[in-house]
Amino acid sequence: MAKAKTRKTKASNVEVPADQAAAATPLEIEQGRRRLHDFLKFWRVCRGKACKRARRCSGELSACGARHFPLVPEDFKALLQKAIEGVRAGLSPQEAVRAAKRHIAAVDAALARLDQREAEAQAAQAARVEQLRQQHAATAAKTTARVRVL
Repeated sequence: MAKAKTRKTKASNVEVPADQAAAATPLEIEQGRRRLHDFLKFWRVCRGKACKRARRCSGELSACGARHFPLVPEDFKALLQKAIEGVRAGLSPQEAVRAAKRHIAAVDAALARLDQREAEAQAAQAARVEQLRQQHAATAAKTTARVRVL
């Protein structure tokens, strides 16, 4: 049986499994969210006087995020999400942002191609409908002419 990988944590000399050591503690998660709120400068629009004085998020994180995160543009949220995924995958913050921008550019290009294909398909469908209308009008005219002859 293979020995499980372990690593010593910085806080103590206690060995814990490597996957548990990599997991963020609740305090680390809170600090990360607070840094995100500070990066997004939520304190500028916050109602909390302590946040405005400190020029950083000093209040309740959940309430602050619920109030202010909907104000962040969707494209920036996507960039931020991809950058965070990159950092979690081991990239430096700068590399993660570059990778996120490349990913979003590729998605935007793919969506533009899909929009173009959809427009071309709609134009082809409209042309076909017009062709069928003309055929129907011609057939109707011939039928009307035959009926008059009889």
